[in-house]
Amino acid sequence: MRRWLYDIAALIARLIVGVIFMAHGLQKIRAGGVGPTAAGFAEMGIPMPQVAAGLTMAVELIGGALLILGLITPLAALLLAVVCAAAAIFVHARNGIFISDGGFELVGGLGSAALLLAAGGGPKAVTPPIWRTRPTTSSAAARRRPSRGHWTSGPRPRGRARPAAMPHLRRRRSRAGGAAKVSPALVEVHCAHFPRTARRTAYQGEAALGCGP
Repeated sequence: MRRWLYDIAALIARLIVGVIFMAHGLQKIRAGGVGPTAAGFAEMGIPMPQVAAGLTMAVELIGGALLILGLITPLAALLLAVVCAAAAIFVHARNGIFISDGGFELVGGLGSAALLLAAGGGPKAVTPPIWRTRPTTSSAAARRRPSRGHWTSGPRPRGRARPAAMPHLRRRRSRAGGAAKVSPALVEVHCAHFPRTARRTAYQGEAALGCGP
């Protein structure tokens, strides 16, 4: 998915979810505030109804407004997801899925959307530094690591060179256009380093010597 498509989708979702949560908070205020809301929570069997009512109203109002404005979106969305999870566990889960039966259809959808927004609020969302990802030491070192076979600084790593990386062993043709010649001394050094793969051959006339016995 292209980044700009995700940004547009996240922006629309954040605005709609924020408006819905604010509407639920304002609905509780218009119904009488904390007192009637706490009485309804007590009838539904929610523990500590006074505290739960106050926290729910505050989170819905403030969290919804923060989602709309795009301020500290991960924290606001996470708190809203917690409120929805509590409503589903204490009230709606026992009634099934559908909202017509009092199920968790609405709180499940809103909570899932809030949880998704907690992972990333899209454009125009201010994310606190604690949520910003930083490259790990291994990934940063991998980006600075030069490509294989190249050295940008420091001493060249030690170790045996490959036969293809020894330009002094390449065959050279004589100026007169004769057969290619390789110095026997260099071939002997090559054979000492690579006894299994190399053959010591002196291209001087018909003479040829093999590496090893």
